[in-house]
Amino acid sequence: MGVASEVQDLGTAYVSILTLMIPFILLKYVFVTALNATGDTTTPMYVKIASIVLNVSLNYMLIFGNFGFPAMGVSGAAVATVIVNVLELGVYVWLYVKRKTPFTPRWYFSKSLLDRALKVGLPATYERTLTVTSFMLFTYIIANYSTEALAGYQIGLRIEGLAFMPGIGFTIAAMALMGQGLGAKKPEQAREDVLLVLKYAIGLMFFLSFFMIFMPEYIVAYFTNDAKTIEQASLYLQIVGLSQIPLAFNFVLSGALRGAGDSKRTLRINLSSLWLVRIIPAFV
Repeated sequence: MGVASEVQDLGTAYVSILTLMIPFILLKYVFVTALNATGDTTTPMYVKIASIVLNVSLNYMLIFGNFGFPAMGVSGAAVATVIVNVLELGVYVWLYVKRKTPFTPRWYFSKSLLDRALKVGLPATYERTLTVTSFMLFTYIIANYSTEALAGYQIGLRIEGLAFMPGIGFTIAAMALMGQGLGAKKPEQAREDVLLVLKYAIGLMFFLSFFMIFMPEYIVAYFTNDAKTIEQASLYLQIVGLSQIPLAFNFVLSGALRGAGDSKRTLRINLSSLWLVRIIPAFV
């Protein structure tokens, strides 16, 4: 690989610790998705704000060794992330047990409910697995070039992630509105709501794409002063900036399909777009 061996060692240590939080993340997202489906996006927002503040505080203590904690470096960042995710899950479990959520505990087994959950959940699981795997493979491809290329890609990806945040919000909105509309047997209302969400998403993503395409160097400069890394990250942002409006369609319409329970179609779209269009040509 083109990256330095020290970078590989740090990455290995970081990922090996992060794997500990996988079960907690999976359970946490069950609660988050359930709350979003009922239209309660406020509770996850407050929990996430608190977790971000805690994560920053733990990073300050564990990475640099402040307040008597050992200086763990990159491993400290991973440990902080694991702790925060475990605590997030604990908050959701407490809210659930105390009946402070729109849904109440059901302590009995239901095969019909399990069958319905698997019918919708398994394709969604495969889709997310394919998505994460595709990003990992793409990172592997980039890492074969140089440390600067990898750093530029990672910075560009983080900046693009800022645009993803409102996009994910629109996904949740479309998913909830579609599910609620169909549940109320008002399919036309659900369609109109999703189209309205799509219009807002297109407008916002178009606005964000302007900065990615025409001002990438100024944004990247906040993250690094290395000239080669800035060049690589800026090029990445200019290219992905052109895809922001299509991404708006992807975010909203995929959310609408999930809200309608059609997770198989999103799986097929994901497979064709990420793998046939992105990953395979990248290897070639």
